[in-house]
Amino acid sequence: MKKKYLIYLFLILGCTNNPQRKQNYRLSSDTIDFINLPYRDTLNKIIYLQNESDSLLYVKKIETECGCTAVQIKDSLVKPGDSTPIQIRYVPSAANDTGNIMKFITFRVNSVPTFVNVTIKGKILR
Repeated sequence: MKKKYLIYLFLILGCTNNPQRKQNYRLSSDTIDFINLPYRDTLNKIIYLQNESDSLLYVKKIETECGCTAVQIKDSLVKPGDSTPIQIRYVPSAANDTGNIMKFITFRVNSVPTFVNVTIKGKILR
């Protein structure tokens, strides 16, 4: 029984005594919010990924929910202090989206946190 309590105590102390790691990058916007977008239109937006660390930032992977969203990054390697533009294109008709929508783009990087999401939300008018 004592071993069980010691294990729990070790786990609790181990989790609470770890120093918080600082986020080393920043997106210019993590939400793309539009009010009304006609069904046949295309939403184009550029956001920027800023490397705030003193080491190279590498965008390992970019995932979208469906083929209605395309993402192009100018450079997946971002030098310390630099930023890179990210072109986001959303086509509602490609997914037959109507009404209120919410889509996510996930970026995986070699920093903390390793995953970051960009949210696209708004209303599609038919």
